[in-house]
Parts: sequence; C-alpha cells; structure tokens
Amino acid sequence: MRSNFLFLYSALGLVAPSFCSPINAQANDDVGCLSDWEQIYQIINLYPLAVDFNSTHELFPLIYAENAFANYSSPDGKRQNLRGLQTIIDTFAPDGEHYDAHHLLGSIRINLSKDQPDKANGTFYALTNTFGKGRFAGQLATFYGIYHDEYERIEEQGWRVTTRLFSQVGPASGNVSLLEGP
Repeated sequence: MRSNFLFLYSALGLVAPSFCSPINAQANDDVGCLSDWEQIYQIINLYPLAVDFNSTHELFPLIYAENAFANYSSPDGKRQNLRGLQTIIDTFAPDGEHYDAHHLLGSIRINLSKDQPDKANGTFYALTNTFGKGRFAGQLATFYGIYHDEYERIEEQGWRVTTRLFSQVGPASGNVSLLEGP
C-alpha cells in the first residue's frame, strides 16, 4: 500500500513534512493542499514569475509579509534596506519598463523548525539575465547570486517571506548599466 506522505531529504536526514496545509487563504478544501515545505517552495518559485512577468503588484503579496525586510546587493543600490511589502512592490514594479528579466533558481534548501513550527528559513541560488530596453535594447547583463530567506506562517495567509537577503556571488557580466533604464 502506498503512503500519502511525501518524504523529503534535507541536510538533517529524511523529513516527513506535515501531511496537509491549505495552499493559501483563498484555497477551497477541494483544491487540494500542500505540506509546509511545498508551500514555501511554491513561494520561492513565485518570485521569478512576479519579477519576470511584471506581476509584482499581484504576486508579491503572496510572497512577502506586510512587515517584510529585504536587502538586495544590487549594482544600482536601489534595493537596499527595503522595509514593508508596499516598499518592496514600489521598488520592483518599475523594473519591467527598464528591462526584461529571466531568473533561474537552483539548489533550493528549506529548513523547517521543530521548535518553532511557524518559522522556517532557506537558501537558494539564482542566475538572472536582464535584457535591456530603450537605449539598452539588445544588451544583456547577467547576475549570479544567493538568497537567504526567513519565512513565517501568518494566520489567514500561510507562509510568507519575512526577511530576504540577496548577495551577488561573483562579478556580474555584460552591461550592468541597463538596470538604469531607457
């Protein structure tokens, strides 16, 4: 007989995440449900969709907590010490006017806390290609980085990023000036 539990390997060994939690506050019981680990994994993977498809207004509220803090070591310096969901949205929303982005994520690690079941942390790598618009049309800049996140389960919302720290890993390549916009 097949078990309905999804077993995951972590740095600490075999982990059986909780059997089922709502996907989000709007989920109907018949939609299905995801484990805590899967919910956080889904949030991580929503981020590239939000940025790459210029959907920060729609998707960032599903990713970040209202009181979230984010610090991105970006060459333009605009993304440092961002406090609050609206500030994060306002900072990223204009990017689609300046360039198109394509994020590839990998080596995702999520650590659930036994002592604090409503808290977790994780890390993942990103390769980001940005394609210039306007005066930078046809130009490319590539960035390599690592994200360090802290997550919290928020009542009526599910898991959200409360802290996100991004650090570049190695030098960027191409014309990083295209982040300035057209």
